[in-house]
Amino acid sequence: MGKQRRHLPIRKLVNRAGRAMQDLCPCWMMTPLAVAQFLAPGAINFDVVIMDEASQINPEDAWGAITRGQQLVVVGDQKQMPPSDFFMSALEENESPEEEEEIDGGKSESILDASVASLQSSPLLWHYRSRHETLIAPANCFSYDNRLILFPHPHRSHPELGIRYTPVPDATTTTGKVVNALEAEAVAARVRELVLREYAKAAKDRLTIGVVTMNLYQQDAIMDLLDKLRQEDRRFDLAMTSLASELNEEPLFVRNLENIQGDERDIMILSCTYGPHTPGGTPTQRFGPLNRQGGERRFNVLITRAKWRMEIFSSIRSEQILVDGKQQGVRDFHLFLKYAESGVLADPGIAAGRPADSPFETQVEAVLQRAGFQTERQVGVAGYYIDLAVKHPTHGGLFALGIECDGNTYHSSRAARDRDRLREKVLMERGWKLHRIWSTDWFVNPIQAKKKLLDAVNAACR
Repeated sequence: MGKQRRHLPIRKLVNRAGRAMQDLCPCWMMTPLAVAQFLAPGAINFDVVIMDEASQINPEDAWGAITRGQQLVVVGDQKQMPPSDFFMSALEENESPEEEEEIDGGKSESILDASVASLQSSPLLWHYRSRHETLIAPANCFSYDNRLILFPHPHRSHPELGIRYTPVPDATTTTGKVVNALEAEAVAARVRELVLREYAKAAKDRLTIGVVTMNLYQQDAIMDLLDKLRQEDRRFDLAMTSLASELNEEPLFVRNLENIQGDERDIMILSCTYGPHTPGGTPTQRFGPLNRQGGERRFNVLITRAKWRMEIFSSIRSEQILVDGKQQGVRDFHLFLKYAESGVLADPGIAAGRPADSPFETQVEAVLQRAGFQTERQVGVAGYYIDLAVKHPTHGGLFALGIECDGNTYHSSRAARDRDRLREKVLMERGWKLHRIWSTDWFVNPIQAKKKLLDAVNAACR
């Protein structure tokens, strides 16, 4: 350990002492390239090989790791990024439609695609990242057929959560290497505003910020503007430096749609980049990788990175995007902009207001209404619903308390861990106050159960 030079090459070290290395470190984290580079065939084997983000791994790259394990677990999302050689092409963002059609921008099959066809699969449907259901609702509609289970937020319309839309009038894009200068300036100014605001907060309350663009050139333009702002504004530079030293992760990053997968931030800013070439003109209908097959998978990654809020800066309106005969990525871009502009999703899934899950819930609701409280049944959308929610008497759009009853949904859960601990944890992270009523208590000792219920509601409404 104390040697300063003439170290044994890692591949030879693993070949000679692989068993001892496994005893010291039972879990190894490696890329497929590192497996091929450092582990000689037969030198070391593993009980289990787990492949994460498998949608981005080519089958030929995965094979070396697969052969070194006794069991294989493949984890990924077929609706997200395929294996990509997009930036290897010198023709990226070329404005010639003939050349654009020649660029695939991504291979059709990954190790995930091959595994789905041959291995037993289990879908993971609970969505944890987004703190407000409006952030993930577009992707749930466009890419997942509203199958994701989303957990509701107690605020119908929280001022710090959800999607915000900022149009950038009179902005234009360059031809060739597509850059939108005015939009980049608007994004950089907003980043400066947010960074200064977060710097003024206590460390535990600070939110992280991410910027994502449609191409590499817009990413570079925004990064250059941020560097210039840091040189011109000492407060901004001090805030950026301090945040970077206090947080365990980058307080701010700027990415593009090709390298954003796997990242997440509390606040995400999207620069839509595309627009007309002349002020007030008609935008060209070329949207880079969204025009190509598989573009919808890139766009799905793009719009699912935010935990608290997503801010959209756009120089193009939804009605300016022609969708007839276009690839799915362009159609999704059109629908997403329409949603950001209006707040209305074309197919939002099944919303709240469904019938009560059981007669037990109906009785609980009647007790609350007789006490003068306003309630709503089955609050939620797309998969998970709180049985009853009590509206706050003085704060419009806020639910003061969520009430969980052990009705049909509760008893249909496969495990107590699913129906109790995990769901309650996720809901409380989103700001819910919860009160659970057991049917046995309600029917055996109704007076005491009703008193506990009303005490909980009164306490939550204070």
